[in-house]
Order: sequence, then C-alpha cells, then structure tokens
Amino acid sequence: MEDVTICRITFGELLEKDSHISIPGYQRAYLWDTTKVDALLEDLKAFKESNPRQEEEYYMGGILLYKDKLKSEYEIIDGQQRLTTLNLITYLLERRTKLKIMYSNHTSKDHIKKNYTYLASNIDLLKALDDYLEKIVFTLIISYDKDKSFLFFDTQNSRGVSLSADDFLKAYHLREVESEALQKSLATTWEQAALSGHSNAKKMALTYLFEEIIYPARQWKGATTCKVANRDLILECFQKKTIKQSENTLPLFGTKNYVKFDLHENEISYTEMLISEKTIDITAPPMEIRQPIYKGVHFFQYTQRYHTIHKLLFSTPKNKIQDKSIINTITYFENVYNADMSIYLKHFMELCLVMYCDSFGSTHLDRAIEFFDYFIGGLRLEKSVRIEAVRKSLTVPKVNLLDVIAHAYLPNEVFEFIKEENYIRTKYKESSSKEDNRHKKNNYIDRVLDQYRKKTQDVNLENRLAWIN
Repeated sequence: MEDVTICRITFGELLEKDSHISIPGYQRAYLWDTTKVDALLEDLKAFKESNPRQEEEYYMGGILLYKDKLKSEYEIIDGQQRLTTLNLITYLLERRTKLKIMYSNHTSKDHIKKNYTYLASNIDLLKALDDYLEKIVFTLIISYDKDKSFLFFDTQNSRGVSLSADDFLKAYHLREVESEALQKSLATTWEQAALSGHSNAKKMALTYLFEEIIYPARQWKGATTCKVANRDLILECFQKKTIKQSENTLPLFGTKNYVKFDLHENEISYTEMLISEKTIDITAPPMEIRQPIYKGVHFFQYTQRYHTIHKLLFSTPKNKIQDKSIINTITYFENVYNADMSIYLKHFMELCLVMYCDSFGSTHLDRAIEFFDYFIGGLRLEKSVRIEAVRKSLTVPKVNLLDVIAHAYLPNEVFEFIKEENYIRTKYKESSSKEDNRHKKNNYIDRVLDQYRKKTQDVNLENRLAWIN
C-alpha cells in the first residue's frame, strides 16, 4: 500500500463512501460561525446563477485524511470546517447523516447547534441549491503515514493564511506526545486557552501571547531587537528551534526564585514561590522564559505557565484575586494604560510585567509597575511612539532592561537600574523644559498625576522618580 493516495472526488461520491471520520484531539474545534456559513451559501448561490445548466464544477480545495492501517475510521487533518458545514446542509435536506463525523469537543458541538439553527432558517435557499451540491469537487488526499499527513498539512497551509501560528504549534508538538490520553488532555487545555482569545479579547489569544510576550522576551537581548513577530518567525522559534527529547528524562534549567526556604529551630523547609495561590501548575517543572524548550509535553507546560501569568495580570477580575500587590498592579495598569495609550507601550508594559513575575512572582509587583511606567513614560513623552522607540530604549543604554529583569536575583536590582538610567531621565528633563500641545502625551501626564495625587502635589515631571520613592 502506498503511503499517500490522491484523487479527485465530488461531494456526492464522498457521501457514498459510507466512511467514519473522527476529529483527533490535536485538531482545533469546529469554529465556523454564521458569518462563514452565510459566505458559503452566497458563494453557492452565485455559482448557481452563473451556471444554470449545471455544466461547471465548484472546486472547494483539498481534504486531507489520515488512515491508520489498523483502524477502520479516518482522521481528518484538514477540511473539518467545510465538511461539517456541508454535512449539516445535507442532513437538513435529507434528514439523515451520510458522512459520519465523530466530534468530542464541546466547542464544536456548540457551533454545530448554532449553525444548524441558522441553516434551518434558510431551508428554502438550501432546497434551491440542492442539485448544485453534487457539483462540489475536492482533491482528496489520504495518507497512511501520520508524519507525511502533517507534512502535507503544513505545506498546504503555509501557502495561505488559513491557520495561525498557534494552530501549527499545537499540531506539531502533539505529534511528539505518544500517549493518546495525554494528547487529548493537552489539546483540551490548549483549546481553552486559544478560545479565550476569541471570546474575551485579542490580547488573550495564544497568538498574541507568542507574538507580543514570549517571542520578544526570548529574542530582544543585548543590543539586538528582533523584527516584529510574524507566523514564520514564531514557528522558527517555537517549532524548529525546540529540542528533541532523546529519552524519557529532560534536564531542568534551575530557576533562581522557584523555591524559598524558611529556617526553623532544627530544619529548613522549602516552598514554591507562586504568583498567587493555584495560579501556576506546581506539577510542572521549574521554568524561565528564556530557557531552552523541549518538544512535546515540555512545550505545552511552558506555554501554559506564561499564559497563566498573563491571564492573571490582564484578564482576571480583581475580586477573584487575594494578593494585594497584584490588585494594586492591575489597578495602576487600568488607570494609566487605557485606550489612549500607545499600543506599542502597552505591549512593552505587559512584556516587562510578565518577565518580572516570571522571576519574582508578586513580590513588590506594585512597585515594579511604577518603575516600569517611569521607564516607559519617558518614551510616551517623545513626539511619536512607534515600535522603533521601544527598541531604541533597549539598545541605547549600556544594558538592555529585559536582560536586567531576566538576570536579576532581587527586585531591587531592577529598580536601581531604572533609577540610574540617564537615557530616560533625559527624556523627562527635556519634556519639562518646553510647552507641548500634543493631546495624547498630555492625557498620559494627567493620568499619571492622578495616580500620584495622594502622594505628592509636585507636578514637575523631572522629579517623577521621587514620587515612587
């Protein structure tokens, strides 16, 4: 038997194959919404109008299936969204499911219910399109080798923009996990994190986490600041440059603040330093954001750690947090970094806070955001704020701020570095010596003054460090 078979097949022929198709745990859920469904219906309607004699075919791309030689069913690697939607249409028209697709993801089931209801409300249009469904044609690719299945998958999708980096990363690293039960568990946790970005805000999506937080944290070192992250750079960093595990053990890269010890009369006890109770999985190995990453389970643990930290700081309601330092930090961020703040400076602040928490947990976190805002505020005082201004703030000083955060053993080392940084101090001095009518800059200054009004009546920005102290 060949490893791959490729053929042309109509949708009608595919339905007659009477095949069972399962959705493997590493696949993303069925996520088409009614907008996507409506777009398909409009395309089919336009196809019918331009083809009244039904002489032409409607090509819908490739369907990629994996067939385990020891099992009777197929696994769908690419094409779930299209096939599921077409299957709903045929069910509404014939009241039976010819294409047997098995779903286990609750998110998929929710979208299926919503789209079924929407399609049912358009039943007259579906009946008018019935004869044209048989004119739908696919390229059917069946692979009998799982690695080659993903090679086809990667090749096909790299030519377009249908999948984001986190989809590729999930599929790639799940291939390195041998246990099917563990695969399913990791995939479920990943989907929950990925979907939080769809339901809450873009900044909580995993793609955002990689592009704006983890990738810059790993790449912006010394006098080198990387390009703006895109899918290819993310895949190179978190896929190609991860390490293959040669055996069932992997070295731990000791984190300087993972444990603390307490001295008693005759014994020493050690305690994990977590950001907040139950926020970090203590069964995961100790990690640092810049450490090497191993393929498979280790990658998922790494991602989960930083997603958890980021979520705690930027999307967890304050009434669900007990740590006062974290609450004060969130309040400061909400008050000062609102919609009027440069998006580049928001990203930079989030990056600094996540890296700080990675090293020091919530220890003096509310003090840390004040120092980081002093540093970042100096950039807000410039004429315009672009990503180049952020990079310059890291490369002009003798030492990169992110390097300081990553290498410091005590929070005060970070604070002292910022205090002594002349590059930022000069920004405040220059700003205080001239009038400025720029709206966003003045709004930022007003927000900062409001934040410190209980501490000081001083409105001279040149003295801002003293407000923190």
